[in-house]
Amino acid sequence: MINYKRKLSVFIPVQNVEDIIEECLESIKWADEIFIVDGFSTDKTLEICHRYSNVKIVQNEYENSGAQRSWGMPQVSHDWVLIIDSDERCNRQLKIEIENILSKEKINLDGYWVSIKTKFLGKLQNHDRALGHSGMRLVRKKTYKNYVLKSVHSK
Repeated sequence: MINYKRKLSVFIPVQNVEDIIEECLESIKWADEIFIVDGFSTDKTLEICHRYSNVKIVQNEYENSGAQRSWGMPQVSHDWVLIIDSDERCNRQLKIEIENILSKEKINLDGYWVSIKTKFLGKLQNHDRALGHSGMRLVRKKTYKNYVLKSVHSK
């Protein structure tokens, strides 16, 4: 059986997230590239990111996460990109699903929706009012158009 595994970049916009970035990076360290767009952090965020050999860091003045994504996406190295925020984690199940998708002989879609589950105070929120959501998070770089330019995590 032929393995068609395609390479994956993980895209993370960051700014002053030293308290949470390491857990995020640990969850996606298996990716071929971790592409960080930093909004000129003044804490230890970049120091932590530099500990990972597959991290590439570029800097751009932070306006909002959508603007960082639109600015940085053309610079990622690989055709397939997983977009996550620094306060999100990629669990084992998502990793396996991504690997299965990228190993297919032919991929007919240009993107996949990823369900985001919310934890609050260490507990997974399962009720209707939980802040869980989904979005197009695994995308083909060449078909990626400007990400929604809205302030998700404003200054």
